[in-house]
Formats: sequence, structure tokens, C-alpha cells
Amino acid sequence: MDLKLSVLDQSPIIKGQTSSKTLQNTLDLACYAEGLGYHRFWLSEHHNTNGVIGSAPEIMIAHIANHTKKIKVGAGGIMLLNYSPLKVAEIFHVLESLHPGRIDLGMAKSSGANKKTANILNPHLQDPKKEFIDKLNAINKFLDSTPKLSTEIKAMPIVESSPERWLLVSSIESAIIAAEFGMGVSFAHFINPTK
Repeated sequence: MDLKLSVLDQSPIIKGQTSSKTLQNTLDLACYAEGLGYHRFWLSEHHNTNGVIGSAPEIMIAHIANHTKKIKVGAGGIMLLNYSPLKVAEIFHVLESLHPGRIDLGMAKSSGANKKTANILNPHLQDPKKEFIDKLNAINKFLDSTPKLSTEIKAMPIVESSPERWLLVSSIESAIIAAEFGMGVSFAHFINPTK
């Protein structure tokens, strides 16, 4: 059995360190993990959270992929309720174009924030479960080999390969959603350690 180890980094702030040093620590950890032969390095997304500054994983994915050679780099996960599926697809098409076969798109149903912050990120959210399913449907259509919802809308740039898609789950319900969409599953044990 070929054991593949991965890292999920939240960019934790060490007391007395600057944000720049914290993000440099994340890059250093990714380079170190690659040197040890780790398979994946994922960045989390959290907003307005004390102790971590991983609010823009897509930027750190690009930065880390530029400073490494073979380790897969991705999000664990992009908080899909905060974004337009078209924009997420375009960001990950650009990343995939720059680093073919090395980009993972992990997505999650959470906002990655407390309720007040989540309301600022998506003030029009009415039905989180329905909106999440709708956004998963849309993003999968945009990321398909012929990425379009209509003849006029395409996630640019058009790419030859698609980022590997994952769903970050903390419940059986979310795992079933991942299965229905044919996506990989990453279990967030730290969220529900008793399950």
C-alpha cells in the first residue's frame, strides 16, 4: 500500500509574529513537506478568526505552487457559499493553467466565519443547503472539459485538465453530497472529533 501524507495548514499566528512572517511560515512548511515527500499541501479558509490568517487560500496556493515543484497544492476548502461559482472556476482554471496536474479544489459548505462575518460575506443567503447544492452544480459545469452553463458563459481560461475536486465534510450528510457529485472526500475530524 502506497501511503500518501498530506498537510492542511491554517496559517496560525504565533504571538509576537507579523502577518508576513506567519505567511512565510506557511510557505516554509510547504517546502519542507515537499522535501519530506508529502503528497498534498492544502490551505484552509477562515475569516475574522483570532489566531489564524488563512483568509485567501487561492493566493497562497499560487504562491506555494510557484515555490515548489511537485507537491499538489490546494484548498481545504474554498467556502463556496461566499463566492460566485464562475469566479471560483476561473481562479482554479488559472491556477491549473499555471501548474497543470498539481492543483486541488477542496470546497466546503461552511462560511469559515462566525454568523456576523458570514452575513457580511454573503448578505443574501437564504437557504444554505440549497444554495450550496446549486453552486456545486454550477461549479462542476464550469470546470468540466467543456466548461459552460450556456453557449455564452465559460470559465476562462479554457484548460486541458481540471483541478481535482474534493468536498470537505464534517457529517454523513455532506459525505453523501460528495458521493452524489463524484468528488473526493476530506473529513474534517477537528470540527466533529466524536463522529
